Amino acid sequence: MNFSEYGLMYFRDQDLVWDDVIEHKQARVTPVQLRALADALEDRGTTTALLQGAPGVVDDDRADLERTLNEGWDGWNRMARLYSFASRMRHSDPVVTHDQSRERVIVKEIAFPVPGRFDSTTNSTPVALPDPEHLPERDFQEVLWSRRTSRKFSERAMTLEHLGLLLFNAASTRRRARTQEDVQYGNHYRNSPSGGARASTDLYLQVRNVDGLARGNYRYLADTHSLDWIGDASSDDDMLHALSRQQWFLECAVLIVLAADLQSTAWKYTDKRSYRSVILDAGHLNQNIYLVGTSLGLAVGTTAVQRDEDFEKEFNLSPALKVPLMLTGIGHHRDPDALTARVPTPLEQ
Repeated sequence: MNFSEYGLMYFRDQDLVWDDVIEHKQARVTPVQLRALADALEDRGTTTALLQGAPGVVDDDRADLERTLNEGWDGWNRMARLYSFASRMRHSDPVVTHDQSRERVIVKEIAFPVPGRFDSTTNSTPVALPDPEHLPERDFQEVLWSRRTSRKFSERAMTLEHLGLLLFNAASTRRRARTQEDVQYGNHYRNSPSGGARASTDLYLQVRNVDGLARGNYRYLADTHSLDWIGDASSDDDMLHALSRQQWFLECAVLIVLAADLQSTAWKYTDKRSYRSVILDAGHLNQNIYLVGTSLGLAVGTTAVQRDEDFEKEFNLSPALKVPLMLTGIGHHRDPDALTARVPTPLEQ
């Protein structure tokens, strides 16, 4: 008897449901099947006929497929496998076209107005960042090939002007003037691609060493290019635990938490695959942080090995609404020459 590892059981409307994440099928588990499954699992003997077609019981071909999948995902948490296959599009899966999606949004906006994205959530007055100036003139190809991950930050403070330039060019939603339709349907435009113009990544900052800016936790308001004060930062001992003992992030001038705003995307897209788009959004945005930081001669380093629960508490994030996806540290390099040395491109080597 073969039992599947690629499914979940849960209660829905007082029924026990088996959700097959490979076939994308859901089936009710009957009381008879449940008792038969329990008997089979406890090796108490049961009639094979009772298990025919029972949810979670698979044939030899499916069992062989699952063994192959397990080899490819060896060492990874089972839930990661389940999510990947649950959000994998099959040949026969229905697809919502662009026009259909637009029609749904028009109808939905009437009954459920789009959630606000960059409104201040505190009683404090947002801190206005300096008006942005032009980035230093550097050859774009040189910036691309000079980009690297740094884990050696100096004690030198970062300027407020540099922080403003970084946030404006990497994450501001002032790329273009918003139309009435953009406002109505919650469209925001950055210098990085974002599924459905959701701009679904929020930036939360722990300012640790910036001239002219109080140490503490902030949220970047991308539409007004300002910072919303959240509160004091935790002790370095607590932060070190939250950072999974990655000491070097305590030395950076600014620690940025890239968090997914689930509501902004879920309002427009209801398909479970949309969560992949949310994760990609953060990656696109973080690459811009790297490139702008590189053009400014700053050290940049990223990790996705953080204790999510600790950062949710640190920045007052609800795990049902905001998901910390990765952290990026910004600051001056301990060895300035390491970033100023020109890196030849392959065309020049």
